[in-house]
Amino acid sequence: ATPSRTVSIFWDLDNKPPALAPFTVAMRLKSAAGAFGCVRETIALANRHAFIHIPEWVREQRRERKILDILEKTGRIQPPAPYECNLCGRKCKTNLDLKKHFKQLHERERGKRIARLNQLTGKRRAKFQSAIAAKEQRYRAACSGGMGTAAPAAAGYGLAAELRRAGVSVRTVSDKPDAADEALKRRMEATIFGAEGSGGSAGENCVCLVSDDSGFGGVLRDARRRRARTVVIGSSGSLRRYSDAWLSWEDVMSGLGQRD
Repeated sequence: ATPSRTVSIFWDLDNKPPALAPFTVAMRLKSAAGAFGCVRETIALANRHAFIHIPEWVREQRRERKILDILEKTGRIQPPAPYECNLCGRKCKTNLDLKKHFKQLHERERGKRIARLNQLTGKRRAKFQSAIAAKEQRYRAACSGGMGTAAPAAAGYGLAAELRRAGVSVRTVSDKPDAADEALKRRMEATIFGAEGSGGSAGENCVCLVSDDSGFGGVLRDARRRRARTVVIGSSGSLRRYSDAWLSWEDVMSGLGQRD
């Protein structure tokens, strides 16, 4: 990696959603991109559907978890170690016991906090909201990790929360066709032209795009004209000719992302 080069990752979530745990994929993506410089930002855009859709791999995991819960409950199998609550550290014999504990204690406590918050206004509300911010963050992290029942299936599987936990800037765009692509192009252009406008050099930047959408060819060409390094992470290779380096998306997700 070039020490002085900064890397900006632009993730087309509509085109390249994670096929594994989102937090894990995001961290592996940042690690792979870090081979080209210091990762400055990771931006992921998609329409609303990407965040509420439940992919088949998640459904399969949930089916397997349901079967495992039944086997644990009936005593037909024993977990190798007790389940531990992410919030208080309490150990539970089965996953169902853990869910029951989380619902009866932590969901109830959280409900009281939200009810209290809704009763307040003005400065008192802002003060209380600030006081419970850390607790809310821990609670949401626990829910996005699959604990508790606060996040119903209809709301997706915690994609946005898990990406944010990995330090990704997540933005939902309108459901109009190509809305995510256009917004991502604007962010890429701002990074490329912004370097020059601030007195720096676009050559000090690396633009890393996660997509197979050929519509990004133009902005990648512009980046190369301004001597910015371009890295594409994809599956089909449709944008390969516009990049200085290309990585396989499947390899990156699996933790094998190496330079081509």
